[in-house]
Formats: sequence, structure tokens, C-alpha cells
Amino acid sequence: QLEYVYNESQSSSLNIEVTNEKPTIDKVVDGDLSANIGDTVNWKVTATVPSTINKLETFSITDTLSKGLTYTADSLVVTHNGKTLVKDTDYTLSVEGQVIKVILVPAKLTALKDVVVTYKTTLNENAVVGTDGNKNDVVLDYSTSTGTDSETKPTKPETDPKVYTFGLNLT
Repeated sequence: QLEYVYNESQSSSLNIEVTNEKPTIDKVVDGDLSANIGDTVNWKVTATVPSTINKLETFSITDTLSKGLTYTADSLVVTHNGKTLVKDTDYTLSVEGQVIKVILVPAKLTALKDVVVTYKTTLNENAVVGTDGNKNDVVLDYSTSTGTDSETKPTKPETDPKVYTFGLNLT
């Protein structure tokens, strides 16, 4: 039998609840996997929200575009639990070069519901032509615990999607 003392009270019954969840993230090209230079490419990122979301300090999505993709300004939309979230209220957005970062406000999210981020890019003149494709990396950063000593932990999808373009070299 285990006895413990908490706040000067002694007890022999102790219930410990362990919550050990790892949120997931997935990303897909929303449409055709091949495009021509100048074409619009639609992206969809889906992240699961853990049951402990309201206790977490950090829940953000960072997306790094290849040099062959140009982000289309003002195309990003964040939805959660059937509603469109409001920029600068429910999340903040920063776009610096090829890096798009969505920092979500944990208190505005509902546990066990997905967050979906959609946006558009344009395949530009720096696109990789051929079977290597144009990679687009995404990472979900979240707090690893609900305490003040929490660290952030990055989570990546099993595979990062690519968009392909092919050229014809006439000589």
C-alpha cells in the first residue's frame, strides 16, 4: 500500500492520470501533383489537436517552401471545428522568405478536433524540373507538457509532399 502526504494531509488512495499524446501533422497537395511554371498549387496541412491543448504554451505550424514555390499573399486560411479562425485573434501569421509560420492560440482551440491550414503557391522559375520535385517541409511545434518547464517538440509528417514540373528540351 502506498501512502502519500500532500498539503499536510495523508492518504492511502492515490489516482494518477497520465496523458501522453503526440499530435500528428499531415500535408498534401490539394489537386494535381504536376504543374507548369506560373501555375497555382494548392496546399492543405492538417494537425490534430491534443486533449491537453488548453494547458499547452505552444502549438504552431511552420512550413518551409522550396525555392521553386512562391507563397501567394493573403491566401492562407485556418479552419478548426468547422469555423474559420481569425488572424491576429485566434492565430498569428508570419511570412519571411520561404518560411510560413502559423502560431495558434491554444485557448482558442477545441481538444481532439483538427486544425486545417490551406494556402496557395505559384510554381516559379526556380522550380526543380524532373523527378526530384519541389519539396515543401512542414513541422508542428507543441509543448511537451503542461507545466512551466515545458519544452517544445517538433513533429513532422511521414512524408513531405512535392509538386513536379517537367520540361521539354528541343535542340
